[in-house]
Amino acid sequence: TKLTNRLREETTYVYPVAVDAFLHPVQNKLSSLHFRFEDGTFYTVSVNHPDAQHFEIDLSRSYKLVTLHQKELCHLTNAVNVIDLATMLHLNNEVIPIYREFYTMGIHQIKNQFKFKNLHYSIPLASWVETAEAFLQHCEHLYKAYDSMEHNPAFQFINQVTIPTLARIEKSGVQTTDGLVYSDYNIYTSTGRPSNAFGGINFAALNKNDGSREKFISRFGENGTLVQFDYEAFHLRLAGKLMDYQLPSTSLHTYLAQQYYGVDEVTEEQYEESKARTFALMYGQSV
Repeated sequence: TKLTNRLREETTYVYPVAVDAFLHPVQNKLSSLHFRFEDGTFYTVSVNHPDAQHFEIDLSRSYKLVTLHQKELCHLTNAVNVIDLATMLHLNNEVIPIYREFYTMGIHQIKNQFKFKNLHYSIPLASWVETAEAFLQHCEHLYKAYDSMEHNPAFQFINQVTIPTLARIEKSGVQTTDGLVYSDYNIYTSTGRPSNAFGGINFAALNKNDGSREKFISRFGENGTLVQFDYEAFHLRLAGKLMDYQLPSTSLHTYLAQQYYGVDEVTEEQYEESKARTFALMYGQSV
């Protein structure tokens, strides 16, 4: 009761530990939750871990939860009012910490030696407590350095719109001939363009020529249809709009290929080479 009341009234730093080290958070469940308050008080709740009595905890009425990755916490719990610390750091060109950098030696040894299902049950709860205490103290330090970002429109859009939207998409899964699979959107990329990969599948760059796409089907069977939307050169058009540069309404990659090669009719090879050249120019690579 005391912890629940504090969660509803105070800023809280949260570190979730899932049961399985390899499952997508949508398919996973919580092993334990770790909380730190701004007065330094620390709590651990065993949700499913065998080392302690199990408790369910409601995060749906929290005042403010600060966690490294909002999407992960929301997949594993019913958390609301979550601050994505990684977004704050990313927007300030700061390095995003990695969980394993705070693991105890025992956690490192177990995770390096074993790969079986529900691996985190085999790691003593005391080791997770030691890791979480160090990690959340570091998170508090980072948050207080950048907490003014909460009022930044870019942060608010990512935290309140982008991440929750991507979380809902992930939760739906993607139907394949082998059943549902789940993707993981990463918004912390150097280009600002989210990547989307999980379980060895790069969902954002499925090969068009080797049959990789054929296994993806409608979840509604023969009565369903998959619809693909492709905004041609959308990032280029955004850049043009920001620079107030008038671009043609026709294919922009074709238009740029015509400029690169000085031709009116663009071959398929020139079109593909043009796209590669444009991406290189946009993202600071030499061509």
